[in-house]
Amino acid sequence: MLAGASPWTVLSFVLAAALLVLFTVNEHRVRHPLLKQALLRDRARSGALAVMALVVGAHFTDGAAAFGSDGLIFVGIPDRIADRILHLHGLLGHTRQILPMDVGGMPHRDFLHGIELLGTKALPQIRAELGQPQA
Repeated sequence: MLAGASPWTVLSFVLAAALLVLFTVNEHRVRHPLLKQALLRDRARSGALAVMALVVGAHFTDGAAAFGSDGLIFVGIPDRIADRILHLHGLLGHTRQILPMDVGGMPHRDFLHGIELLGTKALPQIRAELGQPQA
């Protein structure tokens, strides 16, 4: 069982997985599906969704591990964020990274400064390490 997870939490995840399977089967049968299957055939999009699912799952595991070097919660200075993204890229080979940010818990100027640091400090470091041209 997941560390610290109650039986109700585990049951909820099992039920959610079963409902997802039923939804997918139903979507293949109907004439006008709610979700176009072509959206999930794109490897980059599917990979990004899988990583996001792992990030959500990280919240239900050991909190210290989620913030560790192999964890999926990205917090820290731009160099640390870049290193974490590069580590994840080495494992998954992904080409896009989605970093959800909490808007409600910080002043707007700090939120914008975090985005600026990602673009001006972390991204150039990642591109240089991967041998990609700078924008």
